[in-house]
Amino acid sequence: MGASSPLDGDGAGSIAERGSASQRGASTLASTTAATAEPHTPLFTAAESAEFQAIVAECNAFHDYERQYQEVLMTLEGDDILEKFRAEYEGLHSSLLRSHEGEGRLLRKCTDLQSDIDACVEKAAAASEMTLGDRDTIANLKSETERTSHRLTEVREKETHLREAVTALKREIAAQQAKAKDPIEMPEQEAALQSLRRLHETLQREEEQLTQQLRSTSLDMAATQRRIATLLSSNSSNATELRLIREAISKAEEETQMVLERKSVKEQELQAVRDTIARRIAYHTSQQNTLDALVEDHDRNGQELRNIKQEETRLTEEHQGLCRQLQHVNTALQECNEDNDLWQRRVYEKAAELQAQQAAATSMHKRYVKAQKVVEALHRRNAVTEVEKSEQIAKQRDAAAQLKSKEAALALAKRAARTAAKTAVSVREEVNVLQQKITGEASEQHRNAAWLAEKHGQLRVLGSVLTSFEEHIEQTHRELYVVTQEAELSEARTRQYSSACAHLLNGIESKEAELAQYEGSLTEVEARIKQQQALLESMVTERNSYTSHYNQLKEGLREQQHCFSLLLAKVQSMRSSIQKREKDAKLELAHIQLLRQQQKELGAHVTDYQRQAHQRQRRADVLGQEIQQLRAVLSDAAAETARQQRRCNDVLHEKDRLARQVTNRATEIHALYEQACTQQSLLQRHEGLYNDQTQQLEHLQYQTLQFAQQLEQMRMFIARLPELRVLLNNATRELQREKVRVQALLDDAYHPVNVHPYHELASAEPETYALLQRVQKLQRVLVQRQNQLEEKEAAIQSVEQRYMKAKATVAHQPGPEIAEQLTAYQQNLVKKGQHLRQMQEALEFFRSQTDQFKARHDVLRDRLAEMGKMYAASRAEEERRSAAGASTVATSTTPHPDSPPMSAEPVVYRGFVAPPRATTSTATTSALVLTPPPVRE
Repeated sequence: MGASSPLDGDGAGSIAERGSASQRGASTLASTTAATAEPHTPLFTAAESAEFQAIVAECNAFHDYERQYQEVLMTLEGDDILEKFRAEYEGLHSSLLRSHEGEGRLLRKCTDLQSDIDACVEKAAAASEMTLGDRDTIANLKSETERTSHRLTEVREKETHLREAVTALKREIAAQQAKAKDPIEMPEQEAALQSLRRLHETLQREEEQLTQQLRSTSLDMAATQRRIATLLSSNSSNATELRLIREAISKAEEETQMVLERKSVKEQELQAVRDTIARRIAYHTSQQNTLDALVEDHDRNGQELRNIKQEETRLTEEHQGLCRQLQHVNTALQECNEDNDLWQRRVYEKAAELQAQQAAATSMHKRYVKAQKVVEALHRRNAVTEVEKSEQIAKQRDAAAQLKSKEAALALAKRAARTAAKTAVSVREEVNVLQQKITGEASEQHRNAAWLAEKHGQLRVLGSVLTSFEEHIEQTHRELYVVTQEAELSEARTRQYSSACAHLLNGIESKEAELAQYEGSLTEVEARIKQQQALLESMVTERNSYTSHYNQLKEGLREQQHCFSLLLAKVQSMRSSIQKREKDAKLELAHIQLLRQQQKELGAHVTDYQRQAHQRQRRADVLGQEIQQLRAVLSDAAAETARQQRRCNDVLHEKDRLARQVTNRATEIHALYEQACTQQSLLQRHEGLYNDQTQQLEHLQYQTLQFAQQLEQMRMFIARLPELRVLLNNATRELQREKVRVQALLDDAYHPVNVHPYHELASAEPETYALLQRVQKLQRVLVQRQNQLEEKEAAIQSVEQRYMKAKATVAHQPGPEIAEQLTAYQQNLVKKGQHLRQMQEALEFFRSQTDQFKARHDVLRDRLAEMGKMYAASRAEEERRSAAGASTVATSTTPHPDSPPMSAEPVVYRGFVAPPRATTSTATTSALVLTPPPVRE
């Protein structure tokens, strides 16, 4: 009876230890569940808690039971006969200690699992709070988009008003062009024609300026229209993004609800498993077996414990590997968060931002693919474990029919595995949904990148157009500056020439006064010279208008200088003739009669001159009226140009105001886009956190199933401890009987007989001999099973090596992100091609405009050259006519032979401006006046 107490104490100690650990786990679980989720059911019932309290009370005596075990072992150490029993006893003791340690680890894992579940619940609550904040931000974004839409409608209305103003300006410009193209028939008035030409040129320049301004305004309007269209498209895309965000938030809320429902279902299943475990314990306490079944069960339990230990070590290694992978995933997520923060800080560097987003999206996709592969590997390992369990079940069926209860437990394990497979399928579906979301986010990022590329292209096109317009304006300014400089130079030169002409005219007047003192008949010559002076003054006034024809002015001035030199020569000749006339005064008395006759003729000529003067006065009056009309037309044109300039300035101010409004709208839309990007990054971060939580929950659920299976096995083993007690008591009684037999055998050993001990044993104790044969047979079976186990382990290692190689090859294969990158690159290429075509069309448009301007410039230059040629030809024709008339008059008048040769030349004005149109009478009178009188013999 003294040997039976340690065994009883051993069973009670193990039960007490299990009860204390499970009580601690129950207390911690109950506290955590009460703190985190009040509506959930407790893990243990009242009866189980009472049983745990009883076990805790017994657990305090575990060290005493351990001491008694050690005392029994010490008593059995010196006995060689009971060596086998001592070894079995030590194996039973060690298995009990291992089961105690395993139970403690299992309870600690349960507490860790419950703490993780509580942390997950807290994270889910935080995620729900963040979703509420996201809803508020989405509502704010919606209100901002509505405000921007109202502003866009106002901008459109202003654009329609501007279009109407531009059309009105176009109509007015067309009317002015039609007015400018109407011909003004003013024959024989070159000054008015030149003034009209200048007016036409100025109107053409203003028309070109207005057309350029209109073109620039039209381009600005087109740019504003494109910007408004892009703003509308971005508004629609933002609306779609908001809708997608709302849908994602609703899906996330549904998923959290589903997770909570799954958790409640799992807790109900765990409670059912606990009830079944309690029933199994009550059922297995009623079963008792024989000593042979105890030995077989002991061997089998030892093997199972070793397998469980190996499986536990392997699972711990896998758990550590998974923890390391999760740490890598967490570090990668932290890196991704840092990248997102850096992306938010570098929002204005859009090209780098897009590349970072694409890289982050690809890395996230790869990490999700890796996580999916890890989940698949875990499912494969679960399948392998299920196969191993099925093999063990087959072995147990072949070994003995008493393991039907364990088959039922294995059936329950299969059901749990099926539920785990179902959960894995649901997890895979969730992962697929998340992958779809990730692909949608990646496509959205690609669309944002394409939109930003289009914006960059439009900005570059607008910048190139602006630079081209600025260059064109600078070139026109340079040309105008050169033309104004040339005009100023020509005006200065004409002033110099006019001053020289004025000095010459003063000298001529003085000389004419001297001539008037000597001869009264030269008054007509003075009148003629005064007329020529008036004509010269008109020529000077006309010369001021010829600023754009510098080359023709040079030629005219050269001709004028030549004419003045001729006039000076004629004046000198006249002076010499007058001196000669003073000397020949006596000769002039003889010519008085001839002069009287000539005076009569001169009177007739004077009347002709007076009549011509009246005609010229009338013509001058008509010309003055026409000039007044032209001045009125010019004043109207100046007023119209001023009005057009004011309208153009108003249009430019309106355009600047619209440009400022458009820039303000662009900045507001950019701010909205930044807010949307920040919201998107926050949603991605929360999505990553939610995915981590779901993975942790799945892993914890898997661990709970494994721990539940281990707990069931341990409780089944503890349930069989009463059988072990009974068998141990029987063994102690048999030990006493064996001691008696050993003493008898020792007595017989003093009289040995040459007989094999087994033969003697078979003859003396046939039962013991049968047991020895049974033990030898079992040892042979054990050696065979060990060999089979080693072969299976080698096969499993080879399969694992092949699996790792296949996994590595699959990891090296390109994933779907390559196809996504190719599609993104193709879309970018198509958009770049469209942008290139647009730039080519703009270049062709500008080239056609430059060709039109060049053609217009060539036409105007040709017209100007033709007008100059026509004017020069008309002048030459008039000079030829005047020269021909003078030659005819000179041949008709026969001078005196004693008169000097210079007096026979007619005095004809040669200048830049055509002289007054002289008739034959005027030419003859001038010739008569300038010819000297004949000398009386």
